[in-house]
Amino acid sequence: MTTIIKLIFPTETITYTENEIIKNYVRGSQVISDASTISFEVCSQYGSCVLYDKNKVILGKIQAGTLTAESIVPCELYLDSTLIGKYEAEIEYDIIKNYLNIELYDSLARWTNIKYNGFTYDDIYKSDAEYFSGKTEAEINGYMLYNKLKADTIALGVEYNWKTIPLEIINAYFLTVTLKVPYLECETLLEAWNNFCLLMRCAIFKNESGEIEVLIYE
Repeated sequence: MTTIIKLIFPTETITYTENEIIKNYVRGSQVISDASTISFEVCSQYGSCVLYDKNKVILGKIQAGTLTAESIVPCELYLDSTLIGKYEAEIEYDIIKNYLNIELYDSLARWTNIKYNGFTYDDIYKSDAEYFSGKTEAEINGYMLYNKLKADTIALGVEYNWKTIPLEIINAYFLTVTLKVPYLECETLLEAWNNFCLLMRCAIFKNESGEIEVLIYE
């Protein structure tokens, strides 16, 4: 199988095949807990590789000032024609060898730097007053919590591409969890979602298409 790496710039996409890949990419999943155990948390993907700057296209972008050390470049990885991952690439350039040292991350890795203070019951009530109309208890289910965190994440301008949760998963797991007087106190978006994963006994990750997906451990 042929490894293909694509760097996506605003005006063009540069494709690297086996001939330009000096060192094959390495992929992994970064979690806080031991990798040998089940992880109820956000699992961000990472990777690295070294590419040869054919025709010095990347060097030209650096010299033109359109690519800097702070630039984040969208990157896609393929095996033959099959997309196996979408990443954000940080590029370090070796001007002697014309090599690109690429560090790859998915956008979930940035959640640790995004401030988010959680919510109170009042926030939940205002977001879905129709649901609470006539109810005598301040409680929500796991699916409402998921939708609240998802809406807040989108409102922060962080993520927009979410995979639909199958109805059987919603009914069997999300609707069976009840939160009395829902309240979440946290400091970052990552902490909020890690709390959700621990409560729901699940993991959050990005699939090959770049969609945020929920993995339920059965």
